[in-house]
Amino acid sequence: MIRCSAGILLGVLALAAPASAAPFTAGTGHDAQVAVGPDGTGHVTWLTDVGGDGRVAYCRVPAGGEACERTEVLAFPTAGGNAQSVHSTPQVFVPSDERVVLVASCWNCGAGGITNRTFQWTSTDGGASFGPPVERARGLIADGQGALLPETDTLLIVGGGKLQAIGDAPLGTPEITLSTTPVIESPAVAPVPGTDQVVHVSGDLDRLEHALYAGPQSAAAMDVEGNWLRGQPVPGGAPGARGASLAAGPGGLRLAFRVGGGGNTIRVSAWDPAARAFGTPRDVVRGGGADEPDLAQDPGGALALVWRIDAFGRRLRYARAATADGPFSPAALLARGEAFIDPQVAAGPGGSGFAVWGGLSGEVRVTALPPAVSAAYRGAMRTIRARDARLRYRLRIPRGCVHPGQSFTAALGWSRRHSGVTARVHRVTFRMGSQTRVDTASPFRQTLTVPADAAPASRLTVRARASVRDGGRPVSGRALTGVVTVCDA
Repeated sequence: MIRCSAGILLGVLALAAPASAAPFTAGTGHDAQVAVGPDGTGHVTWLTDVGGDGRVAYCRVPAGGEACERTEVLAFPTAGGNAQSVHSTPQVFVPSDERVVLVASCWNCGAGGITNRTFQWTSTDGGASFGPPVERARGLIADGQGALLPETDTLLIVGGGKLQAIGDAPLGTPEITLSTTPVIESPAVAPVPGTDQVVHVSGDLDRLEHALYAGPQSAAAMDVEGNWLRGQPVPGGAPGARGASLAAGPGGLRLAFRVGGGGNTIRVSAWDPAARAFGTPRDVVRGGGADEPDLAQDPGGALALVWRIDAFGRRLRYARAATADGPFSPAALLARGEAFIDPQVAAGPGGSGFAVWGGLSGEVRVTALPPAVSAAYRGAMRTIRARDARLRYRLRIPRGCVHPGQSFTAALGWSRRHSGVTARVHRVTFRMGSQTRVDTASPFRQTLTVPADAAPASRLTVRARASVRDGGRPVSGRALTGVVTVCDA
């Protein structure tokens, strides 16, 4: 699942300053996925060849942790040969603190020479142990973002443009085709909370489309192709649309994807259950080669977004929105200088969560999510001083670094040098790059914003020009200049 200039993040959110956890390597393999339980525990799964054939690896990470507290490698019931000889994406679902569900497909496994089987491992003790594999489906290799419908315990797996619903349908029920294009990329499926709707999204490397099911949440009904409305376009899902990721939760269903051109743009769309369609998307990240977005929704309806940028030596970035339709925070840095293959994110309670990605040599990398970057700079300030024959001037700007997309307040104060002076500052013009702000009343202060495409660790000049009057006539004032450093994010 494929779940600027630096990438430009549009919109801000006032939250705590970030304090990043150190990424760690959980193992080796590919196609890592992550879910977070109601208690904030992370559950990571991936495919590995440890042991000589394809197996499913598992890592449990405590909330905010920097290492696996438990690992296990689970084998397919193999009849011989390589069980995992075709590409597949494992799935992990955590419907409760106690129940953890792992799902993966294999090619040459089980008895009877039947290929393309899907198995499920279930833990009832929070990932402390798993039961033996149970065969759940045949015919489709899971390779995309699936879903578990907790009301009916129906499992949905997708691969290519096809879907299988697993539950009350017979084991051999064939898959159905939902995509209408021959080339399929980033298939994903998710329920629409509070409704009887299920949405499938896929792309053909240029545009996105969706298919809609509305009806009983049973596998037998969803495995009927005629019960789906197929081939519906996703607004704003072209050109070069890729990397569809669905996030369902209390805030409804949201879709993240990227479109090409201008260094790429990452967009987020909201599903409208009444219109039975996605609305007009909002642009969240622009430029920097932004790619492979993944979106998650926490139990409170807040969104977490991760994406990779190719600019500045490759970086993995992260942002949050306090509500499903709220503005996203400025970008936080999760890691830099790695391959960042297929990054994934899972959001837990209270801003917790984890991101996972693949390394260039098969490393499975994991990091806890930091708090979001605050909308406004809250750090220490420094004072730049100047004077002329009449007045003293003080320009206040941030001492610490300011994140791209983050705002700060620049203030200019003044005082007379001695009692005989009657001059006064009546206007201050603040400038930073293309931003110009004018204040005509004391206290002279204005909000400036570091451009979201500002290069990490760059320096921006802030200039404040004080206009002075003495007895109603203009006299010469002073211009004060300071430098603000952009955080290396």
